[in-house]
Amino acid sequence: MIDQSGNNLVFLLSTPRAGSTLLSVMLGRHSQIHCPNEPWFLLPLLNMHEEQTAVVTPYDQRVANLAVKELLPNGEFYDAARAFALSIYNGQLAKAGKSVFVDKTPRYYHILGAIDKVFPSAKRIWLKRNPLDVAASFVSTWNMPLPELIGERITPSSFDVTLSMLNLMRYFRGQPGTYEIAYEELVEEPARHLEKLCIFLGLKPEPDLDDYAANEQHLESLRRTSMGDKKVFGHSKPHRQSVDQWKKVLNKEEVQLLLDILGRATFERMGYGGTVKFLKGAGYRFPSDQEVEARLNQLQERAKAFPFSSAGEVAAVDDAQKFMKKLRRHWWIRLGRRLGISRLSSM
Repeated sequence: MIDQSGNNLVFLLSTPRAGSTLLSVMLGRHSQIHCPNEPWFLLPLLNMHEEQTAVVTPYDQRVANLAVKELLPNGEFYDAARAFALSIYNGQLAKAGKSVFVDKTPRYYHILGAIDKVFPSAKRIWLKRNPLDVAASFVSTWNMPLPELIGERITPSSFDVTLSMLNLMRYFRGQPGTYEIAYEELVEEPARHLEKLCIFLGLKPEPDLDDYAANEQHLESLRRTSMGDKKVFGHSKPHRQSVDQWKKVLNKEEVQLLLDILGRATFERMGYGGTVKFLKGAGYRFPSDQEVEARLNQLQERAKAFPFSSAGEVAAVDDAQKFMKKLRRHWWIRLGRRLGISRLSSM
């Protein structure tokens, strides 16, 4: 049972394509852990009170957010959001007959501070992965163009390899209730790291959690959902086949583009200093920390003002805005002519 503060609630945080589905299916094998595929609901719920608008809606999302903020000041809103979230989390725990809920939703990197306001005692796990392998997984699995990933063409995916890492690095500072683990270490020694994670969660370690295919009922429930990485079903246990895949997937120009926006400090803070050394030896260059911070902060500002849910919608809204601009100009010209005011015709 999750209480008002968030005890027995765990947030598994990462960038998309970092291996969080793999970790979640192994944790979900524990007799006391319920870990469904990517609940997501805290994103639209908590963004009801934020300036950031994630979608375009026919009722005008920005106006709706303003109305909610005026109706429910900060404290009242977060109390209501907590009650709503608890009804979902505890309802799911009751149905599963378990005691700990792990919410694995990668794009929660957008709302880290709001999560702390609602559930300050919840535990947080950061699953890290080599940023180049994260990008390579986007390219090879989802056929994602690199310009979109690094923000040259803005879509929701543009923040998954850039802003996500910035936010997670700023958020995880070794504070109590947090745990950091590298994907590469997890797949190398899954049993040892799963035991340590269970202890962190206050649970008795159980054997064979890494043999996630043995939990057929849990896997079948995950197969029926739209969320999560379905590639995990192609194996029965963790493997190292995806480690350093970037060397096969990305060309030299693509690697350099990623380094230009992520910088050296990102790799070093996440524990990939060995990759930095390798890249320097291979002739790659790293921008200054100031250049990287400026680029990532610019992306953060663009995320706050981001009003579209897809590249197609961006194009559609751009077309609509151009049309409305023409229409308004035509209207002003006609009004000016009717009133005999030439200045209006030039607007």
